[in-house]
Amino acid sequence: MKITDRTISDIKKVIEAFAAASVRIQKSGFDGVPLHIAHGYILNQFLSPYFNRRTDEYGGRIENRTRFITDTFSAIRKLTGNNFAVLVKINCDDFM
Repeated sequence: MKITDRTISDIKKVIEAFAAASVRIQKSGFDGVPLHIAHGYILNQFLSPYFNRRTDEYGGRIENRTRFITDTFSAIRKLTGNNFAVLVKINCDDFM
């Protein structure tokens, strides 16, 4: 399924799932969680103007295309606190 087919409700559920998984990781004793925003994974697809053809608040301008990432980060930070590392791997170029 393309990211343009995802509803706002779907996006919110995925954000909640990332945050919930981060809490499980923290409770397991890890010091942080990585967000993989590269290589065509979902967070990268929302960032990319090549894949992200949405016309709502999650598409178009860069501020909107980064919203899924920033909302995910905020949800993780809210549940895990400031002493839990959130690491980011991000592409410099998608070569598209």
